Amino acid sequence: MAEIILDFNERPPVTTYNHHAFGTGIISSYESGINWIYDNYIDLSYYPANGPLTFEFYMDYIYCQPVFDRENISDDMLSVMKYNITELIENAIRHGKYFICCVDEYYIPDREAFGLYHFNHNLLIYGMDSSRKIWYTAGYNESGKFGTQELPYKIVKAASPNMINILTLRKDTRYKLHDTHIDNMINQYNKVVPAERLGAFPEEGQLTGMEAVDRLLDDICDMAKEKEPVDMRPVNLLYEHRRLMTLREPDNERYAAMLSQADILKKRIMIYNMRRADKDIQAVCEATAQIKGQRL
Repeated sequence: MAEIILDFNERPPVTTYNHHAFGTGIISSYESGINWIYDNYIDLSYYPANGPLTFEFYMDYIYCQPVFDRENISDDMLSVMKYNITELIENAIRHGKYFICCVDEYYIPDREAFGLYHFNHNLLIYGMDSSRKIWYTAGYNESGKFGTQELPYKIVKAASPNMINILTLRKDTRYKLHDTHIDNMINQYNKVVPAERLGAFPEEGQLTGMEAVDRLLDDICDMAKEKEPVDMRPVNLLYEHRRLMTLREPDNERYAAMLSQADILKKRIMIYNMRRADKDIQAVCEATAQIKGQRL
């Protein structure tokens, strides 16, 4: 078969950071996969001393979750292997496996680095057309927006794929919502019970749940007061967290209000980043104050 396209949701429920975008895009393409996402994307983590980009969903690395079978080819292994990268990717796709790698975006059209500088960044390959020598891929364009793109075989080869993960979505289980688990995760977020320790997250310096959110909001307000640029990624992750809560419980008016407030914060920060006027600083800090202390 010349053309093979594996199931992939081109509008993943989480697009902040590639591992979430790729992982949830694959999982949510499965009929009950969204329930797994609702079950697991609840708690949050933050290491204030290491900066806002440590604000994350508090869960083990998504590629290592039991919903996937993962095969990893390290760069050390690649350096001693005799392989044809095109055949390696084709073989994975033919066996229903998603091919995730890093590529040098100097060679990838519609990327900020294209033709300007070398930048190693992640790419998902979820299909191919061997008659046209085309890969079906997903990643972030030059504006930072997540989407799909057809890329010729020769361009991907020139971009030197490395740091390879090959994922198979397990479809031997029908995923259901687990109310007891969700309630426990919400209680952890609300600090009613202690957060469970996860091996990928060191305990020292970590905040979780609503404490993580409140500290991030304080840090955003402080950055605005200093007229520093505010990175949109942690803000967008907070918005996507609120959206997932709303999607899981569409009749929950409190969640809907929390989502609206997160959306207002996003918009105010975007305006602040463009102008950094005094009124924009005040608007950002007012929006953070509206969100602080919110329980799920």
